[in-house]
Amino acid sequence: MMHPPALSLSPEKPVIDIKNLVTNFGSTLIHENLNLTIFKGEIIGIIGGSGSGKSVLLRTILGLKPPQSGSIRLLGKDIYQAPESAQEQVDKSCGVLFQNGALYTSLTVRENILVPLKEVAQIYPPFADSIVALKLGMVGLPLDTALKYPSELSGGMTKRVGLARALALDPSILFLDEPTSGLDPISAEAFDTLLKKLHAHLGFTVFMITHDLDTIKSVCTRIGVLLHKKLFLGTFEELKKMEDPWIHDYFHGNRARKIFGKGF
Repeated sequence: MMHPPALSLSPEKPVIDIKNLVTNFGSTLIHENLNLTIFKGEIIGIIGGSGSGKSVLLRTILGLKPPQSGSIRLLGKDIYQAPESAQEQVDKSCGVLFQNGALYTSLTVRENILVPLKEVAQIYPPFADSIVALKLGMVGLPLDTALKYPSELSGGMTKRVGLARALALDPSILFLDEPTSGLDPISAEAFDTLLKKLHAHLGFTVFMITHDLDTIKSVCTRIGVLLHKKLFLGTFEELKKMEDPWIHDYFHGNRARKIFGKGF
């Protein structure tokens, strides 16, 4: 059984294209005329202070929270205006890893990984086991992990299982919500290394919300800062030179100096 191929675009066309996005909660304006263009193969890290709207932006891009106005195109399709069949095709081309893994606690690791595939079609059991083995191998977990329940996993293993599930349909876009939060420094570095390896081999585009300075410096091709209800996008080096107080404190504060040294 074959599932429909993921949508893809040529490198010069945006994979994610957001124009004049406006979102709010009740009378509180969250984003105002926000714009963002991401191209194939980029790894974009989104940062911002508490209440800047990082989670709202992610939910809006995923089609979970309709905006007040503006447009969001994923793989060339307007996710709020396209026919339902086109929206479903886009959904199958996106993988999502939520902050805490969001695994179903009553399901085994095997069953969790198969959830996205079962939403597409019935799967012949031996084929399903081959997929699970492949995805576990991709994220560096032994095959016997398939029989475990989420309660039996460490934090790092939970993140990797969540990543394996996000990769189940071979997505063109991978959405990550704080993928290294709650991990010790060694596990966080290992996850970053895994992500870079998978990205190099599979070529997917990454939209990632993160606070991890190491991840931002070592993994992201560009960084988006949510500030003043808009988004400022640039490389690590470009953003370091911006004079906005929040951006300056983020890239030159005590924590940054401890990680990268005084002269980074």
